[in-house]
Amino acid sequence: MRRLLFWVIRGVATGHPLTFERNDMRRVESGDLVKICYTGRFENGEIFERATTCEAVEIRVGAGEIVPGLENALIGMAANEMKTVTLSPDEAYGERDERLEQTVLRSSFPPDLKPITGEFIAFRTPKGEQLPAMIKSVEGEKVTIDFNHPLAGKSLIYEVEVAEINDLPSSRPSECNTGRCCS
Repeated sequence: MRRLLFWVIRGVATGHPLTFERNDMRRVESGDLVKICYTGRFENGEIFERATTCEAVEIRVGAGEIVPGLENALIGMAANEMKTVTLSPDEAYGERDERLEQTVLRSSFPPDLKPITGEFIAFRTPKGEQLPAMIKSVEGEKVTIDFNHPLAGKSLIYEVEVAEINDLPSSRPSECNTGRCCS
């Protein structure tokens, strides 16, 4: 575990007596467990996701648990450090792929399911995995389904703060200490 050792000099500008304190500042590395709080926004400022009231989300950096661009932005950050990053679609949920839109007959749905434009539904693959999709349109007997991630093709802005850096999973809730991004 690498730690950076800093000596902080206080009081130089204020004329107070100098005091020295030792500050071990650990930086996020691949493989670390980190707790983060964040706000995700579109370029127009609209919020699409937020870790509310700083009940920080715990992830293992490098495990692919969050979008790649946000994961890469965490590398080198210290606890209580805040950063704003803008991610291109390639760094987030990828570009839209029109091949992931399919039109099916309404009769292919169970009789008790009425497809409604904008709703999300889940399909089960032959292997039993769930595959989410959005109903893009319903026109007569034709239903167009979109299997793209809802945020595909969008640039995203994340304001992220590292609440904790750990070696083992945390067993207690965490709070961001600066309170800047998690209100």
